[in-house]
This record gives sequence, C-alpha cells and structure tokens, in this order.
Amino acid sequence: MKTKKLSLLFFFILCSCLLYSNTTNTKKLDNNSEQLYGIDLCNAVFSKLQTEKLSPTTQSLFISGENTFPYNIILFSPAKNQTSFSDNTENNQNLVLQICMEDFFKAEETIINLAKFINTNNFSFNTYILLSYGDRQIITKENMIFGSNVFLSSLFNLESSVAVLLNFDAEENKITSYSNSEISPMWMIKFFYNAFFEQDISKNLQSFYISQFFKYSFLTPHKLLSTFMNNGIQSIQLDFNYEAINSGKTETILTDFIQNFSKNFLRLPVPLFSVF
Repeated sequence: MKTKKLSLLFFFILCSCLLYSNTTNTKKLDNNSEQLYGIDLCNAVFSKLQTEKLSPTTQSLFISGENTFPYNIILFSPAKNQTSFSDNTENNQNLVLQICMEDFFKAEETIINLAKFINTNNFSFNTYILLSYGDRQIITKENMIFGSNVFLSSLFNLESSVAVLLNFDAEENKITSYSNSEISPMWMIKFFYNAFFEQDISKNLQSFYISQFFKYSFLTPHKLLSTFMNNGIQSIQLDFNYEAINSGKTETILTDFIQNFSKNFLRLPVPLFSVF
C-alpha cells in the first residue's frame, strides 16, 4: 500500500512538472513572438494585423499547392482615384515601405500606427507596406527566393515608384543612400538627413553624401537596396536602433515624409539616375 501511494505521488509530481513546463514555454512564445520564424512568423504577423482591423493580403513566394511555406504580407492603400489593389492604373505613382518580416514584432507599434495613419488619409498615390520574407538571409546561394523580388515582379509602374527600406534591428541610426553604382535621389537624402537631425537621432550620420548625378563603381553594394535600385525605383534605406530611441520619433519621421511626398514631391519631375 505504501509503495502504491508513493507511485501515485510521484506520478502527480511528474504531471505537475510537465504542465508547468508547457505553460512556461507557451507564455515565453507569446511574449517573445520575434523568436518565431518561417510560416509560423508569417501567420502570427497576419493574425496580429487582422486583430488591429487592418486588411493584410498575402503573396506566395512560389506555387507549391501547400500552405506550409512562408509568404509576403502586403498592406495596400490605394490612391484616391481607385478602390482596390487590382484597380491599379498606369498613371498612379507608388510609395513602397519595405520591412523585413523578422522586424515586425520588434517595431509592432510603429508599423501598426503607420498603417492606420495611411488608411485614414486620402493620398493621391498608392501606398504599400511590404512585410517581405526571406530578404534577411545570413547565407545566400543561387536560386534562392527573396520576398522583395517576388513583390517587385508584380508591381505596376516601377519607373514611377519610390521605396523606403526600413530596418528596425540596427545597431545605430543610419541612412544608406547608395549601392554599387546607384545613388538615392538628392531630395530623399536631404529630407531624411534633416529629419534625423530634427529628431535628435543623427549622432552617427555621415556628413557627406555623393551626388546622384554620377555613377561610382567603387561604392559598397547593399543587396536589398540594389534589388530596388536595379529595377529603376528611387530608393533609400533607413536603419534604426529601435530599442534605443523613442518610437514616436520614428513615426514622426515616416509620417512627415509621406505627407511631404503627397504635397510636394509628386508635383515635380524627379530625375532618375544619370550617367555623365
């Protein structure tokens, strides 16, 4: 009888330990969603956006017939002269805000607030918040699929598009305005350079930027930036040490850019990259 009681007691203790362990792991996953990856990360981001009453759409990275692979998530806000993603017209300009899927839960508040800001305004251009999967690869090899490449292959009016690439997982705040031989437009460099100073996050910014009217073969390549530039899209990359700065500063920089983009930049012909 004593042996039976000891066995039951041991069984009870074992079950309690397993239950506690499972509960602890579940809470850890809930509170650290940035540790997710693959389709689990994509599904978690998609679900969160739906919870916030946004309207995310998915874009498969390749045709497989199975729902077990990662995908892009797009938040699309159409220009005031159209009503849907499929109603895109040849005359509309596009503003693309690209964010790696892995950064979503690091800057969740800023991304959601930015999406809601765009939705509540009636801009005269298409706006895409692209949460791309696969662009942040440590090791790359031939024939790999990158989310931004898939998105750009489906984008209308590449030559009338502007892209701001946002990295919320940087060690320092930085503006990257070149890749290989391509240079960002001067109006974009000037705007963000001044914005970083106004928000007092410009400590490590370089003080000299090369003119966009030349091509330089000695410039360092930045793979993701090159992906957009090589498609004829005027682009720039902003790196934020998001954990070290006030999220409101990041939001102010981006919302001011969008508002100024609609008020000023669309009225002027913006030169593409030139060779002299």
